[in-house]
Amino acid sequence: MHKGLITARVGPSITGGSAKRRFTTQTDGNPLDLFKPAINACSVPAPRWVHTDSMNKVSLLVFTDGAAPNNGRADVRAGCGVVFRPDGKSSISFPLERSKDGHAPTSNRAELRAVIAALRLRYWPGEGFDRIVIGSDSEYVVRGICEWIAKWKHRGWRTAKGTPVKNKDLWEMLLKEVETAEGNGFSVQFWHLRREWNLEADRYAKRGAVSDPFDH
Repeated sequence: MHKGLITARVGPSITGGSAKRRFTTQTDGNPLDLFKPAINACSVPAPRWVHTDSMNKVSLLVFTDGAAPNNGRADVRAGCGVVFRPDGKSSISFPLERSKDGHAPTSNRAELRAVIAALRLRYWPGEGFDRIVIGSDSEYVVRGICEWIAKWKHRGWRTAKGTPVKNKDLWEMLLKEVETAEGNGFSVQFWHLRREWNLEADRYAKRGAVSDPFDH
């Protein structure tokens, strides 16, 4: 797995922070009406879901999901799923790692961890893309990174009520990935999907939840 999203500058720095991170379309249709199977621009060609907009910006769509089937129970286990190929090959399924800080495995933590894994999975600019669009059915993830995170950070990782932000470790990890990409001219955007549009990633996340857990 690729350990970091960006290793070299691919364009001018993207400014605007969280305000630029939400992927929007003219319609509320199925994402696969917009993103079509195509071969990436890579030395090892592979199929991806691709969209080229009116500004000739080439975008890749990756589906992510997290699951914790026994959420809230003592025996809870969580898993993550990442689907990035239209041919069904090489999809990613893994259990959520046990936290060194004692965080209980939850679906929200699994959702965040799946996004981090998707960003680290490949050097996406090297495949010819200008932007990666993360498709997630988690309002927590999408609104968190697109709306709430700047305010959390400004308050010292406190909510508007003054309570500590949950899952701060993973939010910081995700923010670092996104800001590094933006600083190097690679856009990371998030698309809040209907649950029925994310069933494949959900299937892989649930598979990860019942596989053998492992430590950091």
